[in-house]
Amino acid sequence: MEITFYIARFLLGVAEAGFFPGALYFLSRWFPSDRRTRMTAVFFAGVPISGVVGSLMSGGIMHTFGGIAGLADWQWLFLIEGIPPIVLAGVVLLWLVDEPGQARWLTPAQRAAVRADLDADQRRKGDEEAAGGHGGLRIALRDPKVWITGLCACGAYTLANAVSFWTPRIIAEAGVGDVLDLGLFSALPPLLGIVVMLIVGRHSDRTLERRWHAALSWTVAALAMVALSVSSGSVIVVVALLAVLAAAHYSGLTVFYSIPSIYLGERAAATGIALVTSMGSFAAAASPSLLGFIQAGTGSLALGLQISAGIVLLAVALLLLGVKASDLRERRSP
Repeated sequence: MEITFYIARFLLGVAEAGFFPGALYFLSRWFPSDRRTRMTAVFFAGVPISGVVGSLMSGGIMHTFGGIAGLADWQWLFLIEGIPPIVLAGVVLLWLVDEPGQARWLTPAQRAAVRADLDADQRRKGDEEAAGGHGGLRIALRDPKVWITGLCACGAYTLANAVSFWTPRIIAEAGVGDVLDLGLFSALPPLLGIVVMLIVGRHSDRTLERRWHAALSWTVAALAMVALSVSSGSVIVVVALLAVLAAAHYSGLTVFYSIPSIYLGERAAATGIALVTSMGSFAAAASPSLLGFIQAGTGSLALGLQISAGIVLLAVALLLLGVKASDLRERRSP
């Protein structure tokens, strides 16, 4: 049975691997860079929304279905929550198209207008790809900013795991034991994240500033993790800090992932985003084990949260020092 879980988790990771960079690249085919952070925020809003809905559903499913038809509560959880993605896969295949020129639901004039904005955005970048240089893979591999943002992604994914994996455990350590109550409290922090990330994404596009929006968001998140590690254990305080952590995490991630497509050309963007995401995935794989090991050894998540906060602050410093403002010069679309 144990080997079956490992195989299933591996296959899940394989299936998930291409979705995130593919979705971000898809957005770059539809929106110029000066509008892309807002659209990325809308896309990322699905994460905290799923956190709210998923937490409530998970608690309800495990509370209600456990033992029915001989299946454990977690088996019902996987079974029921696995159905919507299967349905949505069919919707995506039937409805989404790769670029504006293929969208039958746009008029010819609208398709031309969107294409003109994207072409103007590409010309403004003035990179070697637009001038007929090397292919996308070679551009991405040769650009040091891709490797720098990839290292920053390690901090982003460490932060993401602190939010997604450990929120229920942190709330449970604050004294919430009932599964249904745990799901309810876990649903609260993402609500603030939805609102704040949309505001931050809109402000980033309006000011055409990316680095400091991401850096300040991550700094707030790191401070929230440190505060959680020394909190008194009050459920209200813990949930409030988790809400700040979630809002800062989602806001920073939204702005951060708009950065590679700004300095990379159209063909290089897909490869660059995939490389950045792949580097971050190493942290995604390692950080849960690291925090789990620390928690098992110390009996608390406090030290693990503090180490995670330090990793996030290193990512902040690397982003500000390694990616210059001049690398992200943008002009507004007409």
